[in-house]
Amino acid sequence: MNRLARPSPDMRARLLAAARQTPASRPGAWRRRLTGVGLFALCWTLLAAFVLRLRPDWGELPSGALSQTFAGLGAVVALASGAGLARGKTMTGAGVEKLVAVVAVGVTVLLVLVMAVDPTGPSTKSFTGAAMATHAIPCELLVLALGLPLLGAGLLPLAGLTLSRPGLTGSCLGLAAATISHLVVRCHCSVGGAGHAFLGHLLPALPLMLLGAWACRARVIERIVSRFGRSDRAREEKL
Repeated sequence: MNRLARPSPDMRARLLAAARQTPASRPGAWRRRLTGVGLFALCWTLLAAFVLRLRPDWGELPSGALSQTFAGLGAVVALASGAGLARGKTMTGAGVEKLVAVVAVGVTVLLVLVMAVDPTGPSTKSFTGAAMATHAIPCELLVLALGLPLLGAGLLPLAGLTLSRPGLTGSCLGLAAATISHLVVRCHCSVGGAGHAFLGHLLPALPLMLLGAWACRARVIERIVSRFGRSDRAREEKL
């Protein structure tokens, strides 16, 4: 029988010192974090939808295409956010197989919705060529502007956790943020066509996923939170 090697006294001392410096989470802290993120995402989405308003041809759109679009986008948001915010039994997040599967399935569903399910009515605008690319730019900027706060809020609960796959975790949260923004902009934008939907609504998911992967690996949110915490403590000491 193989015996497990005991850690050296120096290693043991360093591990114990690190454990003492890490504050323990209060009971229910994780639940409160997720509740806060969920409330912020809901309020932000409702506010954005109220400001942008529904597209002028909303009443002419087929109910079947609308229901399929809402169901597909909602499923992607649930899968991506669920995988990104999962802690797992070891508190290190979801495993690589689950994260890769969620990203692959989510992107596939979004592509199918864009290419095959495009809610259009008699008054829906359509553009081709250079005009299509020009009209896609405002939608791209809207998706990015709406998705950045959602991505930041999604990364906030992960502060302090040591994740096994931080890059993939951040990508899942970026995909969830981009999909929520896609949904809001889709309700506002009256331009139809798979090309416009791909360029203006779906393509911005890529920079949000890359940004989420980088921010999660670099612990950007955690550094910002700790910096504000140090500033508050310094002001209290001065007082």
